[in-house]
Amino acid sequence: MEFSRGKIRQIRHLMVLAALLVLAIIYSQEVLRGAAFLVGIVSPFLVGGVMAFVLNIPMRAFEEKVLGRWQGKSAGKVKRPLCLTLSIVSVAVVLALVVAAGAAVIRGQWKRRGSGKSSCGCGCGGCPSRGICHPE
Repeated sequence: MEFSRGKIRQIRHLMVLAALLVLAIIYSQEVLRGAAFLVGIVSPFLVGGVMAFVLNIPMRAFEEKVLGRWQGKSAGKVKRPLCLTLSIVSVAVVLALVVAAGAAVIRGQWKRRGSGKSSCGCGCGGCPSRGICHPE
């Protein structure tokens, strides 16, 4: 039975991988602690990247559509910060509207439930599962 150099290298890599997996299982608490430490270091960068991605969409629209024709010396210095401010304000307004809409729905469902009505809100008078949703 002849083994080529490539096959021996593959077997060696598999043995090292198996040894590392066994050590990771044996020392799993330390491995998880290290992974949590790395996540703690990387998470601010991920959050910053997500924020930059989200803010770039309205910022590009403001730069191209709203302030696209603005030219001159002052445009170069003021355009970018103004678009950034408009983007932050627009994203904050959209988030506030979403939170307000969600709060209104939750409040309405809470009131319906408190008054003894069903909270499903579907008006399922003819539904075959009405007995499950609305026990009488």
